[in-house]
Amino acid sequence: MKRINLAMFGAAVVLLPLVVGCWSNYENTVTATVTYEDGAPVPTGTVSFTTNNFETFGKIENGRVNIGNMDGGVPDGTYKIAVRAFVQKSDTDFTLESIVARKFEDPETSEIVIEVQGNKNIEIVVARP
Repeated sequence: MKRINLAMFGAAVVLLPLVVGCWSNYENTVTATVTYEDGAPVPTGTVSFTTNNFETFGKIENGRVNIGNMDGGVPDGTYKIAVRAFVQKSDTDFTLESIVARKFEDPETSEIVIEVQGNKNIEIVVARP
């Protein structure tokens, strides 16, 4: 029994650094201002950054968002951007309605492309529905 436990401990010591390395810290900080065409901030929602092999997002709070905080940062690369923002129709109608034009909800149709090389501050401008 002691040999099995020792073997398992040895395997854990060898494998743990490899597994931890899978959750790399990319370190690039991307902050964004998200506004409508008239300059008013988008009050709430999410912004997603998508490439062929990586996706991350951030929560919009009064027109500001930090991208990649949950993922340890954003790696260098070219990203397609999507902005999704919804509000409840009324106090009695719990249906959600989009507060940005539908084309911005999909990274393939938003036409917003951002190049990330190191830390970056960006402005994202969207249209209302």
